[in-house]
Amino acid sequence: MQANAVDRSLTQKPHSSESQNRHDEVVKQPLTRDKVDYNFKDRKGPSPLFSAIMNNQNSVVKTLLAEDVVDVNSKDRNSQSPLAWVVEHKREEVVERLLPRDDLDVNCENRDGETPISHAAVHGYVAIVKLLLHRDNLDVHCKHRHGQTPVSDETTHGYFDIVELLFTRNDVDESTTAE
Repeated sequence: MQANAVDRSLTQKPHSSESQNRHDEVVKQPLTRDKVDYNFKDRKGPSPLFSAIMNNQNSVVKTLLAEDVVDVNSKDRNSQSPLAWVVEHKREEVVERLLPRDDLDVNCENRDGETPISHAAVHGYVAIVKLLLHRDNLDVHCKHRHGQTPVSDETTHGYFDIVELLFTRNDVDESTTAE
């Protein structure tokens, strides 16, 4: 069966089902072939990268992230990106793997209208906030669906260590604490 053919019995391409079944070595083989769809989504929605992330397959994640054609922002059927998912699940090591990709949208909203920084901040995920703050294109003034920014949320939730971290950035406006 070709690497890009649909496996009708599983309603997934072999590459996707292989990554979900922890066949790391088998997954690496199709990556060396031409015409592989690295971003294929089956009817359940996640791409091979997203499936590997959700299934804690770090070696597969590493292999896929090495491929420039892999869409690191590919959303699942719940309109959630891999970065939003790993922040929500407090997967610091995967955040570290995703952040070096220049094409990563660090300001993408999750299914609840939160960005990764607002979700990490409101839940007190200090280590993840520190990682996200290293990205120059991070928007610390983004408002989620309730109209709060990460700084104003943290002022009301009491995570003052995160507020201090947010203020280490030169682009944080102090007036946002009163919003």
